[in-house]
Amino acid sequence: MAIQRPQKGSRLAHVLRKRSYFGTIVTTFAFALAFFTVQPAFAYQISPLTVDLPMSPGASATVRVENTNSVPVTLETSVVKRIIDAVGNGEEEAADDDFVVLPPQTILQPGKTQNIRIQYVGEPPAVGSLHYYVKIEQLPVTFLKKDETSGSAQFLLNYHVNVNLSRAGAEVNLTEVSATMSGEPQVAEIVIKNEGEKYIPLSMKDFIFKNASGEEIRKAAQMYPGVGANVVPGNSERRVKVKLPDEFNATAPLTLTIVDRE
Repeated sequence: MAIQRPQKGSRLAHVLRKRSYFGTIVTTFAFALAFFTVQPAFAYQISPLTVDLPMSPGASATVRVENTNSVPVTLETSVVKRIIDAVGNGEEEAADDDFVVLPPQTILQPGKTQNIRIQYVGEPPAVGSLHYYVKIEQLPVTFLKKDETSGSAQFLLNYHVNVNLSRAGAEVNLTEVSATMSGEPQVAEIVIKNEGEKYIPLSMKDFIFKNASGEEIRKAAQMYPGVGANVVPGNSERRVKVKLPDEFNATAPLTLTIVDRE
């Protein structure tokens, strides 16, 4: 079996990661391959997709990667820090120096599994929580048997593993949860203030809105357009407008309650 593999750090590898080229489409959605039948379809699975770590140098976790297809898959890792502002917008910056990820690259054979170790080695801030992505990206490497030629499109599958860090014993401290009508039809402005050191995982929460008549509507927080990034970090606030469902009579005064997903 011959392998065509760009070297990490080379100009070719950089170009392949940053640009689309004929026959290769790069997607960052974990579910993308479920909708395509292009051959060869390189498939692999990651577990878990969210990791919580204590904010102390040396804290570590393991992510399991399984190659569920019949061909080898080449993977590369990198780390990105997420900086989330009050309206839920997230900036990203390279943060490979904050973690040791082993192995940084791997070729995973069909049916095999690989454990990837993620270890925090950064400097904790004075207050608040930290939030990262560990990117696990499939490289456009073609594995060919003797006398074979490659003419199929590749759909490359990339995962983001959420890594959240907070101090041991840290707790959420919600000092304000409110909702007011913004003046736009069915649009409310919500405020969530968290003065604790622990982040709030909105992806695991539901919003319950109640109107002036006592009517309630409950939906997953991330279902509301405008909620933005899926966490409210420690010592921060989220202030954002959300579009309420048309079937809900959004009459003031409104109340908002955040509850755990059932």
